[in-house]
Amino acid sequence: MEKEPFESFNVARALVQPLLRVRPALYWADFLFTMGVAWTTFFIAAAVAWHTWPVKITITLISILAFFRGLIFIHEIAHVPLKDLPGFRWVWNAVCGMFFFMPDYTYAPHAFHHSVASFSTKDDPEYLPVAFQRPFEILSPYLVFPLVPLLLAFRFLVAGPLSLVIGGKFREWLLRYASTLKMNPQYEWKNISAANRRLAGFEDVACVAWWALFITVCYRIGGVGILAEAYFVMYGALVVNHFRSLARHRYINETGDKVSYEAQILDSVTIAGFSPLATLLMPVGLRYHSVHHMFPTLPYYSLGRAHQILWTRLPERHIYRKTVVPSFLAAMRNFIRTVQTHEPQPVSV
Repeated sequence: MEKEPFESFNVARALVQPLLRVRPALYWADFLFTMGVAWTTFFIAAAVAWHTWPVKITITLISILAFFRGLIFIHEIAHVPLKDLPGFRWVWNAVCGMFFFMPDYTYAPHAFHHSVASFSTKDDPEYLPVAFQRPFEILSPYLVFPLVPLLLAFRFLVAGPLSLVIGGKFREWLLRYASTLKMNPQYEWKNISAANRRLAGFEDVACVAWWALFITVCYRIGGVGILAEAYFVMYGALVVNHFRSLARHRYINETGDKVSYEAQILDSVTIAGFSPLATLLMPVGLRYHSVHHMFPTLPYYSLGRAHQILWTRLPERHIYRKTVVPSFLAAMRNFIRTVQTHEPQPVSV
């Protein structure tokens, strides 16, 4: 089969080069406004009585989507040099990450999702050949999600501090297998740097302190109602995240072998048209996922403009064009068709 042309990559890089500038004011304004909406609707929803459940559910959904948008800024923390956003990671942890038991060190292995050496292999924490799974396997995470907030609480409020006291193999196991935001359940965080070990220790302790303060506040102002609302918000964010993840890649590397950079781009999806669902479910630039895989350090607010430039300036046969779909629903339809194509056929007798 003839190899798709990708020789214009250097041209593409030159086209988006002016868009690489980080604008801290945009990050701060967007994130703080988002979290203001998230926490305001959270406490309003917690105070609304259950007998007005339509109102309570509506406000809770707004809170879930706002918190989810805030959570996605962890993706920017992983890619933008920390010197360009001084203090941002600590504020993100304080008003968002710790609440979800997701301190930013848990996303450090995200770099392996972009590396040509590990993308879509067993060493990629965020990839599974979902297109070759059966429908039950694809939907099975939704059966586990109700337990995940409780498991995360145990990991960070019990196992985490214990591992720091006990140390040794227990701490090592916890870091390798239970300290990563991952889609691939078999992923092992290997070769953990000394800096990441120190950061993990500090943020594990900070997470315990954060939740001690939060529970104290809950007890004084709202009791278990606030904790129940926290559970629903965490559960909702998990559901939204898994659903949107099905639209960001094609997940077609069944063997898990190393693939080329071109294949990594072709496996990624950009949703370029008018799509309210993409706006809600794939915030902070996630809808332009193939653009992001081409240029991982491009700030989220530049990805839409980068797509417009690439779409109008790249050659007609450039593989980037094959990654673009018009809407979130179109991306999901493509995903479903791919799953159906790869679904095992019944054996005839």
